[in-house]
Amino acid sequence: MNAAILLAAWALPGALAIKLLLSWDKIPERAAVHFGWDLRPNGWSSKRVLALYAMLLVFGGSTGSTLVLLRARHTAGPAGLVTVVVNLVMVCVFWQVINYNTRGTPLRARWVVLPLLALLAGAALVVILQGAR
Repeated sequence: MNAAILLAAWALPGALAIKLLLSWDKIPERAAVHFGWDLRPNGWSSKRVLALYAMLLVFGGSTGSTLVLLRARHTAGPAGLVTVVVNLVMVCVFWQVINYNTRGTPLRARWVVLPLLALLAGAALVVILQGAR
């Protein structure tokens, strides 16, 4: 189980890095980097800053997942999976930000809400199963 979670943890930043590299020439120099509750841009920066934040946060999340999994050795329980789902949410957000800046595609809340709902459902299931013991 840990190997699959670890693979997912590092596949996510890898996929985002490839997306960023393939989109680099299309991202404007002044890129939207922050979005309000209405999912419209309200903060801009250079595309280099966008790339730096995206890679730092996502690779940092993968490093955190790895540390959790290595510390647990045999099983990370829900903690390893939680860190990967949180990283998945960050990848989904940055993926959408790249698409907004390259194609004008509006951000979609479902790409953040659905993984979070899955995380909450999984956490509820763990609590229920532990209570049944």
